[in-house]
This record gives sequence, C-alpha cells and structure tokens, in this order.
Amino acid sequence: MQTDAKLWRRLKVNDRVRLVHMPTPYSDPNRGLHPDTRRAYEKLIKRNRPLRVYKVDKWKRPWVRFQFRLRNGKFEYHGLQIDHDGLVLVRSRTKVTGISDGANSKRASSRRA
Repeated sequence: MQTDAKLWRRLKVNDRVRLVHMPTPYSDPNRGLHPDTRRAYEKLIKRNRPLRVYKVDKWKRPWVRFQFRLRNGKFEYHGLQIDHDGLVLVRSRTKVTGISDGANSKRASSRRA
C-alpha cells in the first residue's frame, strides 16, 4: 500500500489515521528503537484500527492515544508521536438518515389518502 511520507504534516486534531506498515526509519530491527515502542507499533499495525489525533504539539507534531488490554484484564495506556510514513488517512463513513427518494415519499402520501 502506498503511503504519503508527509501526511503527518497535514494532520489536525480529530483526524483519524491507520498505521499500515512500520515507519521506514524503524523498519530495520537493528535501528535504535526502544523494544516497547517497537512492540506498540507492531500491535497497532496488526490491530488495523484507526487512531484519532488528540493533539498537535507546539512543534506541529501530531499525537495519538491508544490502550492495550493486559492479560490480567487491566488496561495499559500509551501516547505516540506520529511524524513519519506508514500512515493512511481514514475517511468517515457516510451515514444514511431516512428516505430521500421522491418516489418513496409519493407512495407514502398516496397510502394515507
């Protein structure tokens, strides 16, 4: 899947993104990334759920929050700065509310008469 390496620069609060692959700078296992952070990325990629940007800091870097359930049932809370590639923007689904077809409304009014 093709990702935009500079997408993170356009993100705003409440935008939703999905991690689709390990960021290029961290794809090498010998690269200096903390093992817990690497595990978090791997879990988020495998989970395949959207993450909501909850803040953009003063350096214009977007942050997301997420949680993992531990084996004992408790939750572990995390925040992650996402200033790299491997992201795709998630679009909201359109919500259908009621009947907007004119033919259906004519049928309903003819039944009442």
